[in-house]
Amino acid sequence: MMKRFFRSFSCLALVCLLLLSSFAFAAGTPTIAVESKTVPLGTESVTLSVSIADNPGLAGMMISLKYDPALRLTKVEKGTALSKLAFTPGGDLSANPFKVLWDALEADSSNGEFLRLTFALPKVAGRYSVTPTMRKGETFDNNMNDVVPVLTPAVITVGDGGAAVPPAPVAPVVPVTPAAPVNPFTDIAKGTYYYDAVLWAYSHEPQVTNGTSADKFSPEMLCTRGQVVTFLWRAQGCPEPKSLDNPFKDVAADAWYFKPVLWAVENGITIGTAADKFSPEQTCSYAHVLTFLHRAVKKPEAKSEADKLWYDEALKWASDGKLIDDTGLVRTPDPMNACPRADIVTYLYRNYKE
Repeated sequence: MMKRFFRSFSCLALVCLLLLSSFAFAAGTPTIAVESKTVPLGTESVTLSVSIADNPGLAGMMISLKYDPALRLTKVEKGTALSKLAFTPGGDLSANPFKVLWDALEADSSNGEFLRLTFALPKVAGRYSVTPTMRKGETFDNNMNDVVPVLTPAVITVGDGGAAVPPAPVAPVVPVTPAAPVNPFTDIAKGTYYYDAVLWAYSHEPQVTNGTSADKFSPEMLCTRGQVVTFLWRAQGCPEPKSLDNPFKDVAADAWYFKPVLWAVENGITIGTAADKFSPEQTCSYAHVLTFLHRAVKKPEAKSEADKLWYDEALKWASDGKLIDDTGLVRTPDPMNACPRADIVTYLYRNYKE
């Protein structure tokens, strides 16, 4: 009796373990797949569904959809499992690869179509490929961890297939920067000193920052210390911190700025506001923004803010390099005044633009 009980218990435990392992794998390995279709010769266009399976709670993503040159992308539609309409930087449907970029993906955990792509077809029988690609660092979950999905390409077969066109390999693609990016923000006017900087931050890979809404950037809005180190971290390509040991009681492990803060401390960009405090919600001043940037670039030794000269070297460096020309800092007598979003992205743009 007792032996049968232990055998039954062991089997039940094994089944539970397998189920948990299966769930953990599914939750950590999202799949992005493009639907394949076969259509008769003479069909003018075809619509493919792009779906996401086993979503682990993605917070942001950029996918490049590379398609056969014989195809022409004519329409992109929002699907049923995407809460925000997808778009491309500049909105140019003629770009190949076509880039899908969004923030705060809120698809549910079940399989579901989230995008529909309509292609005009050639009048020649053949097999034409549509391949999703993604580089490391272009997908994040809610904890700012890099997530690498499984990418499944598609083949459109026209007629009997004719001479087969091999699918494009799933491989990183060279980013295509639009020559004249379209400005999605109604509060960012061409001719302002921050116009190019805002569009650079918006279309940078990875994205430095998006707007405060679909059509507003809010250039005069102030930023916190958590936001500024995150902007700087993204501008440098989202490098992984060497250690996840966290000295700050006010920086939670699930905070979106957790890795940026640890990276900034490791690299001497900031030492926090106290030994165990970072103050991520504290408004950032001009002095802080330029000092963080100066330390990231020049690697000087970080000084305590109790030292009245802690930001002098950074301000001189920024002035000599013309980073602050025309910005709000030239109009304020006190570098400890709060720095707006427009000036933050302008300093990053002038330093990091190619």
